[in-house]
Amino acid sequence: MNYNKLYQRFIESRPLRIKKSNDGLERHHILPQSLGGNNKKENLIALTPREHFIAHIILTKCYSGLKRSKMVYALMRLTKGNGFKMTPRRYEVVKKIASINQKKRMSKWFKENREQFVESLKNRNIDWKKHKESHNTFKYKELMKQRAKENWNNLTYIKKHRAGLKKKDYSSIYTKDVCLERSKWFLKHTNKRKTLKNRPNCPSCNTNQVCSNGINRFGTRSFRKYCTPCEKKMGRRNTPNWLVLEKSMVAHNL
Repeated sequence: MNYNKLYQRFIESRPLRIKKSNDGLERHHILPQSLGGNNKKENLIALTPREHFIAHIILTKCYSGLKRSKMVYALMRLTKGNGFKMTPRRYEVVKKIASINQKKRMSKWFKENREQFVESLKNRNIDWKKHKESHNTFKYKELMKQRAKENWNNLTYIKKHRAGLKKKDYSSIYTKDVCLERSKWFLKHTNKRKTLKNRPNCPSCNTNQVCSNGINRFGTRSFRKYCTPCEKKMGRRNTPNWLVLEKSMVAHNL
């Protein structure tokens, strides 16, 4: 069926009406604004709500590709704004098409206008002190820990993470200037370099140095009793979740 001819016949068959305030009629753009239509009298027609809804349904079938996605989005906006009733099956189809095409459009827009978007975020009136306080609460930290555990127990997340690490060029990110700034910051804010120089040797092998166990509640750095290879031999150190997942991925050829 030729839906373009059907749409033209439908518009031509409607009687000429003059829109007045609170008369129940709605203005409809014959050629939609998203497709290059204007607000001139030649491109406007007054329709009843039922006719307006039918016109937008036909428009979704007239076009394909990006134009169709725009018409689907217009139909969604029309149903939400004016309270039109839609069948469940049609609503499901329209919602799926709208969500898929909205993702494509937003990703394309973000690539083209990334710098402007970052500048707009900087110029926003945000109270950063309150923002930091809300993110330093105990509930927020516990929530983030739970999310991290769920992510690292998911094979698809690990695959995406590794693919992203392979694509990154760390030589361009961590230049000499960046490394010097980081080392200065660590020397100012921590005593890590001083304490790690004086690490004790492992009592069992007397060759490897013992790893640090973090800073105690007293503010001093503590060390483990044995080195990592000796702890693995004794069975004290458990295998982490990511290593178990990696073995399972290799076994299943993922």
